[in-house]
Amino acid sequence: MRKIKQNLRYRDKNKDVLALQFILSTEGVLPPDGYDRHNCKMDGFFGSCTIKAVKEFQKKYELLADGIVGPQTRKKL
Repeated sequence: MRKIKQNLRYRDKNKDVLALQFILSTEGVLPPDGYDRHNCKMDGFFGSCTIKAVKEFQKKYELLADGIVGPQTRKKL
């Protein structure tokens, strides 16, 4: 599994976002409520679906649910 070494946020597009999406999927928060696999693709783009999944992940682990994948969120991943 790829280790995410940089902060990630809305509108980023790269391999770390794709790794993030894979991890969120294994955590059961991607796709998030209100989305399905057809409108929430694992494509390496940090869009509205991914930010909602990140916030669900952050809430699950009692982190600040700001949708930004910073040091604390990366540590939990």
